[in-house]
Parts: sequence; C-alpha cells; structure tokens
Amino acid sequence: MIIENLEICQRKILMSKLIIMSGIPGAGKTTYANSIKDAYVVSNDIIRFRLTKGVFLSQKEWNNLPIDPIQEKLIISSSKRYSVVILDCTALTNKKRLEYYNKYKRYFDEFEIIYINTSLFTCIYRNSKRVRQVPIWQIIKLRLKWEPFNSEIKKLFKVYTVRRNDIYEIKSIFS
Repeated sequence: MIIENLEICQRKILMSKLIIMSGIPGAGKTTYANSIKDAYVVSNDIIRFRLTKGVFLSQKEWNNLPIDPIQEKLIISSSKRYSVVILDCTALTNKKRLEYYNKYKRYFDEFEIIYINTSLFTCIYRNSKRVRQVPIWQIIKLRLKWEPFNSEIKKLFKVYTVRRNDIYEIKSIFS
C-alpha cells in the first residue's frame, strides 16, 4: 500500500483516541482521568475556574459560562500533540455524546466513553468536601438526566461502565 499524503500516514501510525469521562459531579471522573498516563485532560471544571479567575459565581452564572469554544479549541489543538485526549465532563445524554462525536470525528480515530457509576450518596459526600460545591439539587437533577447508551452511541464509541465499590468509602465516613 502506497500512501502519498504524509498526514494520512502519520494518522495510521499514531492512532488517536478521544475518551469522554461521563458521570455526575463527585463520581470520580477527574480522579480517574488524571490516572491515565500519557493523556491530555480537557476539564470543563478547569475551564470554568480559569474563566472566573477563581471568583465564586451564582450557580446560574456558573452554568452559563461560555466553555464550549475554549473546550473545542483545547481538544482540537491537543489532538495534534497527544494520541489520547480525555474530555472530563458529564456527557449524560445521548444527544450530548453524539454532539461530541460529530464535532470531533475529524480529529480522532477512536472514541470511548467511560461512565463512572458511583452512588448518589457517595457523590454528594465527595461534593461536600470540595471548595466549589455543586448544589445537591443540581447533582440529583443531573443523576435523573442520565440516559442509558443507545445503539447509535454503542456503534460510534467503545463504552465502558466503571461501577465504584463505595462500601469502603462509606465505612470511612462513619468511622
């Protein structure tokens, strides 16, 4: 096989992958994402923090920050330098997952979703330990918003569900 285009040749040698970390706040997405070696992590939380320069905003202001253009720029630019890019976000609906696929399919060869399925109790507890807490009602609302992966998503992405064994964490809360 003769490949005349250097860019195509490089893509065949260096297969690129976008991993989308999915789950509600406190599930452990960021911890898990940061544990994957040699990957570049694009975190919606960090984008929000940098936009606000650490200033606390109301929940409505926080949710309305224009993170999408920054996220897109970071993902596209990192796709050229890293073989694995991780998007640390909630990605709770099939519509949102499909939106990410369509937006980034030109830049990556493979797509994965890692859904961190952690108990609501544990997520709320972990959230209570954060400096920038998400309101409990928002965490519950996000849990209710989660959609199972449909057949289209399963065709486009390799889908993994990580069920966290929270029993040890729950024991430590009450010890």
